[in-house]
Amino acid sequence: MDKLKPALQSQYAALLVDMVCENSSQRLNLLSKAEIRPALLSSQDALLNQEQLSRLIHYAVEQSNDPALGIRFGERLNLMTHGALGQAIMSCNNLEQALDLLLKYYRTRMLSVDINIQHQQDMMVLSLSSELDDPLTYRFMIETIFVCVVRINMFFFGMKLMINGKVEVTYPKPDHIDAYLHTFFDGIRFDQPRNALLFESHLLSLPMAMPNPSALKQAEQACNQILARLPQKQSIKEQVRLLIYDEQRGFATLDEVATMLHMTGRTLRRRLTEVQTSYRQLTDHIKLEQAKARLSAGNTVEAVAEKLGYSDPSNFSRAFRKQAGIPPSEYQNTLSKNQ
Repeated sequence: MDKLKPALQSQYAALLVDMVCENSSQRLNLLSKAEIRPALLSSQDALLNQEQLSRLIHYAVEQSNDPALGIRFGERLNLMTHGALGQAIMSCNNLEQALDLLLKYYRTRMLSVDINIQHQQDMMVLSLSSELDDPLTYRFMIETIFVCVVRINMFFFGMKLMINGKVEVTYPKPDHIDAYLHTFFDGIRFDQPRNALLFESHLLSLPMAMPNPSALKQAEQACNQILARLPQKQSIKEQVRLLIYDEQRGFATLDEVATMLHMTGRTLRRRLTEVQTSYRQLTDHIKLEQAKARLSAGNTVEAVAEKLGYSDPSNFSRAFRKQAGIPPSEYQNTLSKNQ
């Protein structure tokens, strides 16, 4: 993890500090321990980096003596605390449009957590992934986001989202399980392979209470302006794909790629699992791409197998057939016939 990467809008830090501090003396003391300048919290569009975020969360939990602080913080957040993004969501026609906007603009508010939304049979899955290594910071952010999303939906739609919905998280059951039950009831699952909120897909058509096309347009313009000022970010899959293979060194190991990404091998495995892939799957896909390109260029099966690191051409042939559906020799013959 690159601890100097931008992580979170400073306005959230200001809200957290105000939540756990009773007076200005406590506030200044907390910020001093977290090594955050007070002026940063009042600066428009300023961002905390990952190191500042982690220190702030640790000292805020310590000062509040509340292990469920992430849950409490999520309960405090409403649409108005999310700036232009909140205004845009509030002005949407229905839940589907609101989720589309969340997916499009969430980086205007946070950069340490990635959001993905997809269909899964008759359910919608809103999943979270993060490169945060520190367990407390990681759990705090996942707790805050899921509680915030569910609470906002309760405000608009009552209990509909959670009637047959559930929340899955990758970390073990914490001691403050009662705080989870207050929001998620019996729909929370721990030690899962992903962080995900699942709800019935037919709920996407639920109408928002205050649709406003004019306000939506203005809010989107503001979000686009913020996005334009943010550093561009590639997905974890894109980053790994670029680092797996190099013409000179060949294929890198998972630990080698993790080191290049400033994270541990364990964190890299977890982040890839969160986006429904694995290092092996990405490597196999790149090997298939390389094999097809080399076979198309007229290289023999034996030469391609050696170049891609297979100890035996038969092993390469089996791997190629498993992914492409046909042996490499047949693939070459097909290319020749089509030329």
